[in-house]
Amino acid sequence: MENFGNIISDNNKGISCITYNHLNLPTLISFPSQSAVIEYVYDATGVKQKKKVSGFGMATTETDYAGNYIYENNTLQFSNHLEGYTKYDSGKVDFIYQYKDHLGNVRLSYSDSDDNGSIDMMTEIIEESNYYPFGLQHRGYNNVITSNGNSSAQKFKFNGVEYEESLGLNLYEMDWRGYDASLGRFMQIDPHAETYFEWSGYHFSANNPVFVADPDGQDWIITMNEDKEGNITYNVTINMAVMNSSKKNFDMEKTVETVKDQITRAFSVFEKNENGGITSVNVTANIRAIDDKKELGDKEHLLEIKDKVKHNGEEVMGKATIFGLKADITANVMYNAMNNNDNSTIGHEIGHTGGLYHPDDHGYRIFGFNFGGAPKKQRLKAGEDDDNIMFSGSYQKTILRRTDSEQARINSNQASILYKNYKKGKLNKRK
Repeated sequence: MENFGNIISDNNKGISCITYNHLNLPTLISFPSQSAVIEYVYDATGVKQKKKVSGFGMATTETDYAGNYIYENNTLQFSNHLEGYTKYDSGKVDFIYQYKDHLGNVRLSYSDSDDNGSIDMMTEIIEESNYYPFGLQHRGYNNVITSNGNSSAQKFKFNGVEYEESLGLNLYEMDWRGYDASLGRFMQIDPHAETYFEWSGYHFSANNPVFVADPDGQDWIITMNEDKEGNITYNVTINMAVMNSSKKNFDMEKTVETVKDQITRAFSVFEKNENGGITSVNVTANIRAIDDKKELGDKEHLLEIKDKVKHNGEEVMGKATIFGLKADITANVMYNAMNNNDNSTIGHEIGHTGGLYHPDDHGYRIFGFNFGGAPKKQRLKAGEDDDNIMFSGSYQKTILRRTDSEQARINSNQASILYKNYKKGKLNKRK
């Protein structure tokens, strides 16, 4: 290990030296026993642009990453589409389709190569992949690999990430770290390690890979799985720092536990859905206390406790930015939450950062047209899910006659909206 906690050699794989850049990303991996190296080039933000595998007595392979387009030795190999990838071969274009599970693991690749509208299991299944929980691929059965696919595209497997086998490296090249599925551990320290002080800096997905994917360490992480009976399971992970900027003194250890409990309860769902099945939400809340905003991670939520919070010039109990990473609450709210007298405000504000609006805000009508307000799919009326946590404070008190101490939650529709916002890349935006 070097001073930043990154592995710099691995005798088991014949690696004598690994060199890193200022972002702790590997730039050179040396295999002296093979007289070979793997070199990486990144842009200024750390996005991989090129990989080169070369050595004495072996052909050099250069891979260029141009967004969705992947080139090998200056020849276009494939590009991604929503349901798989497009293969390019001697001017011919073939569409390869993939089945992925709830974690984004590629499980099955297939192609209608004879264009007859159906898939022949014997000739048109390109590859089937099954994994142990931490990503090691099963061997010894269903080893289906045909020439209909693309070898470069088929490197993308567990969590939808590229698996590099060249020279015996055998690592998943995650966005910010190399991951060894045989160990269930990363080779570099977590850039958000201070968020997870109770975990090893090399852990993968909080040691819960069945529910959580961890390709880049974002602070809203949401996956979804639906079975044949219409049962839908969402797995929501949220990472947050809590900072007290008020004049009141709080036991920050108890404050962290209160925030964790409030968020877990606010986003936990178990109810019937429109498909006739059950929608459930499993919540993992990783919360820590900080003293200064300089300690905040790049994509980490911040819940700030203040003496006063204002919105549009008026004092309010809390506020947050839609799709943002920042929420403010008053010291009184935090005090009441710790004494079980406010079980809604914290979860309500964090819901806004996930793209949830006030369902009672229907905007205003002019000449029969609606303007402003919550998106139509998020709107509710009195009598429709009255214990929903996202109703505005004034609506809760004047229309629903609900107190802050009553427990409230999101519903299955809002869980679906959170997931769609996450998949569309709308979340985790610092504003």
